[in-house]
Order: sequence, then C-alpha cells, then structure tokens
Amino acid sequence: MLSLDKATWKAGWSKKELTPFRTPLVMMGWGDEHNIARSQFTPLNARAIHLTQAQTEFYYLYLEICYITHYLHRLICEKAIDQGLIKDSSQIQMSASHTHSGPGGINEHLYYEVPTPGLQKDVIERIVEVSLEVLKASKENSEKARIYYAERDFPEETPVAFNRSMSSYLRNQEIDNPKTANPKNAIDRTMSQWNIIRENDHAIINWFGVHGTCLSKNRNEYHFDNKGYACQYMEEYLGEGSMAIFAQASAGDVTPHNVFDATMSESRGDLILEDKYAQKNGKLQQELAVEIFKDRSIELNGPMYFTKHKADFSKLEVGGLYTVGASFGVAMIQGTKEGPGIPTALAIVLKAVVRFSKMIRMIFSSSEQKKQLERYYAAQGNKDVFINADAKELLGFKIRKKVRLISLVDPVIKKMNQLLATAEYGEKSTWLDQQSYYSLMVWGSHAIVALPFEVSSMASRRLKSVVKKLHPEVKSVTINGYCYSYMGYLLTPEEYENQLYEGGHSVFGKWLLPNIAHLLEKQSEVLYRDRL
Repeated sequence: MLSLDKATWKAGWSKKELTPFRTPLVMMGWGDEHNIARSQFTPLNARAIHLTQAQTEFYYLYLEICYITHYLHRLICEKAIDQGLIKDSSQIQMSASHTHSGPGGINEHLYYEVPTPGLQKDVIERIVEVSLEVLKASKENSEKARIYYAERDFPEETPVAFNRSMSSYLRNQEIDNPKTANPKNAIDRTMSQWNIIRENDHAIINWFGVHGTCLSKNRNEYHFDNKGYACQYMEEYLGEGSMAIFAQASAGDVTPHNVFDATMSESRGDLILEDKYAQKNGKLQQELAVEIFKDRSIELNGPMYFTKHKADFSKLEVGGLYTVGASFGVAMIQGTKEGPGIPTALAIVLKAVVRFSKMIRMIFSSSEQKKQLERYYAAQGNKDVFINADAKELLGFKIRKKVRLISLVDPVIKKMNQLLATAEYGEKSTWLDQQSYYSLMVWGSHAIVALPFEVSSMASRRLKSVVKKLHPEVKSVTINGYCYSYMGYLLTPEEYENQLYEGGHSVFGKWLLPNIAHLLEKQSEVLYRDRL
C-alpha cells in the first residue's frame, strides 16, 4: 500500500446528479429545434475535486452538459464566494463534458439559444445549486493524498477518435507529407491524467479530446454520452467512494465517428445502436485510463502555480494581427458530416447574398466606415459572414427588433424573433458574450491551459509548443477546452481559411490563435507571482 506519510496535499471530491431536468426541452449541442429531450436515458452529473496545500486551495468543477457559459460561471463563483468556499473566482477551474444531449436554456446571450425557448431559469438554478453542493462537499471530505501525473498515447489502431476536417488539417505548415496523414493520426492521441491517491479511495482527472456526439440529433433523451460512460466505468474500477472525471482536451476537429451512414445522411460510429457506441467509445477511454492509473512515476508534490484572467476576445492584437467582433459564417450553418446543416444549394445562395451585401456596403459606406469594414473583413478572411453577433447584423443588415423576409432561410432563424421580443435578449448589446476567462497552470512538469473554445488538434499542438518554450521545466501540456464559457472554435490561420464548419464557427477571425499565444506569454510573466 502507498504510504501517505510524505503527502503534502489534501484532496476531496464529490459527485451529485444534475438531472432530472424537466421535459420536454430543446437540448444544447446540435443547434436543432427538433432535438428535444422527452425523457432521461442516463443521469447527468456534477463532479468536483478540491485540492489544498498550505495556503493553496484549488477546485476543479466538471459538469455533464454541453459547455460552461459565462453566466453559469459567474453565478457559481458569486455564490461560492458568498458561502465562503472561495475568496475569488481564481480558485476554480470549470469545464464541461460537451455532451450534445444536455439541457438548453443556459445562455444569457441570444445566439446559441436561437433553437431553444431561451434562458431556462429552472435549469440554471438546478445547475448552480448542485455545483455548489459538490464544491462544498469536496472541501469537507478532504484527506491526505498523493497525486501523480501520467500520460499515454492511444495506439493508432484504436478506433476512439478521428479528424473530421482533413482538408483543413492538411493545409497546416507542419504537414510535410500529406500522404502519410489520415483521420486517425491527424489528432492529438495523448491522454493525460492526474491520479489522486488516498488511503481508502481514489480519484482521477483525465483529459482526452473527442466530441460527445455518439448520440445523434435524432435522439430525444438526456444522455451523458461517451465521456459519461468513461466516468462510470472508471468509478466502478476504482471502487466505492472513488470518483473519475473524463474532461475534454483539444476536441475541435475530433469526432468519435468513422462510418458514413447513407440512410441517415450523416456519419456515425461503427455500431448502429448509438448508446452501444457511446459505451464502446467510453470503454476505450476508460481502458487506457486504467493503464495510466497504475503509473506512479511522476509525483505532483510541489507548489501549484495557477493564474486566471479575463479578456475581451474581440479586441486582441499582437504584431498587427488582431481579432474583431464575433461573427458566424455560412460554413457553420452547413454543419458537419455528423450533424448536417442547411442544404448545399441553399448555402451557395446564401454565400452569394453575403458577398453581394459586402460589395454594396463597401461601395456606399463613408470613408471612415469603409476603413472599419476593411479592417473587419481582413480579420474575418474567407468567411462568408452570415451573422455578426457583435453588431447584431444578419446578412449585413442591422436587426432592430425583428428578422424579416429571410426567416425561411433556416428554420431556427424564426426563433430569433421570439427571443428578440424579450427584454432578456432584445436589450443585450451583443448576441454573444465576447468576454471570458482563460487560465494557465504549471504544477511540476505538467501545465494546463484552460480555454473557452473548441481547440483544433493543430492549434493545440502550437499552443503546447508555446507553453514549453515559456516554461522549460514543463514536459507535458494539456489544452482543456470548454472551460469558463463557450466562444466557438480556435483554429490555426491555415485551417480557418479553408472555411469548413469549424472555420465558420471560429468567430473572432483568422488571427485568434496568435493572440491566444500572446495572452499565454503575458500570463507566464505573472504566473509565479499569482501563486494560489
């Protein structure tokens, strides 16, 4: 048995079910008003881990929902401060499983709630209430623990994850020989893990990037998907009182699907029964996690350095490369193979309308307006902007109170009118919250970058390189997406310009990645000063 005599950390954890959420309710993930939860197939859970050493106190909160919203993050942190659990929000890292079968109604800004009836206060209250309960319980049951870091790579033949946007990936400057790249090796296959060992029970936090989309938009049940099954199987392995978190890493262009189903007109896993495929995918993740759990070679027993800051991601600039207001491209509403959107013919028409609108605006704008538009369009690159959420524009036209004429373009656009008629959404200055937190942790030889984005495999690779250059002592870097808020995708500039779904959904323009790298450089300057 492992001795705890040399343990310098204490660890506690807690898990509680978020469900039941009411039904029927449009779910969050597929952006489809017909993807309605009418029952519950699996529970959705909240999990928290509390770590403390001397003056250091850190929480990791993990929710089985599509993503964290800035609204949820703010409410949970405010109430945690009120209850004396934390001094400020810098002590909590908050992430989500990215299941596409969780409740909608979690955004206080318009865009992502367009398919839903809007903000659902009962859903928000339930998530906040349970989150606070697990945070509190994790602190109360803290015991001496030894904590280890370990990682392994999935063998290429393990069918756990695949790159769904190869034509974008192959544009990257790092690709020397495109013929050797395939959907299996064009992803980050590294699984990283904290093994938290107490006397009678244990916990893990595991990071691996793969979308929570084993359950298609045709299903009508709440479901925790592949990550949920991985958690369940690992908790069964670890035994009573133990807990497992299977968090996301860089899942932006990574799908669990490897079969195109002509009858469904979308991709799926290699098992027709979606729940069975979620089980299989989760089992593959859990099996590698078990192997990693046995590794005790790298102990995390020194100080933890963690810095968390807030940024307006629409107003960043470094070396003449800048970001602009959040905007969504036609490519985004075309969807992906696993979640098809509008028909190709309609997309062609929309792109023509967008380009014509852009030309007219440039011709008839004043010289000052033209400069602003040129700057905006330069940053948005090849994107055919369908919605400018920052300026509240649709197809280049300012929307005051109602979307007219073009509501037939996409069924969900009809919902905009209903939401815009409410003070809750209509009076907001933007349709997307453009400010959020991001964080950097260095703990021994392991670093974690937590971001409010879906990060592509190559963007993740570049950010890891940046962190390792800034911190030579760091040997392993984890990019934890879906943290603190949700702001679309983070791609390389090369991937962005290909304008597939991910490019159309990279809202702040093609130069976001170099600006994120610059933010990490600035964070590193204060990292050791901001020790928890």
